[in-house]
Amino acid sequence: METTLALGLLALFGVLETLAGAYSRGEFRRDDWIINLPNLGHLAIIVRPAMVGIVAFLLGGLAPEFEGALASTPLSIAVLAVLLPDLWGRPWKLHRTHHTTPSMKVGVSYQENSLWFGEWSHGQGNYATLVFLYDVLFGTAALPHHPPTSIGIEDDSKDPWYVQLYWPFMKASDPSSDFAAAPPRHPVSDS
Repeated sequence: METTLALGLLALFGVLETLAGAYSRGEFRRDDWIINLPNLGHLAIIVRPAMVGIVAFLLGGLAPEFEGALASTPLSIAVLAVLLPDLWGRPWKLHRTHHTTPSMKVGVSYQENSLWFGEWSHGQGNYATLVFLYDVLFGTAALPHHPPTSIGIEDDSKDPWYVQLYWPFMKASDPSSDFAAAPPRHPVSDS
């Protein structure tokens, strides 16, 4: 039900963006289409459910005596247990693909690496994507007063779609890319 609703809303907003001319201005790159289309099904229908199933299978096999141990956990504690990891860092290379597009369209929500399953966010602020209140409480809230002048990653190496989708299994040929076989070393300052 939730997957059907999410796909329906994405389709609706995609149609509205198309009718408004959002895709005729050339901001959405060919690679964005190639990444987004398989990801609509890939992440929502295959990857995320598979990860839940694998974790359940492994935990059931490794620690069957703990089955149902959390069933009586109060909702408030369970919610905190789910939300607290949102404060921690995330693996940037797996989430980087989400930030490569130079335009904000509805499909960006599914523009992810095939191994990305988190909901975390990094950078200069807005770390807690699920509960923005964390950013307000910890002083990391980034509230712009005007729209950004550009969207995407500054100096993006524009890696091919297959590298963005399937890193670390596919590597970039550009040595300056974050996805290169041997990522560039940044000099350490003596100051």
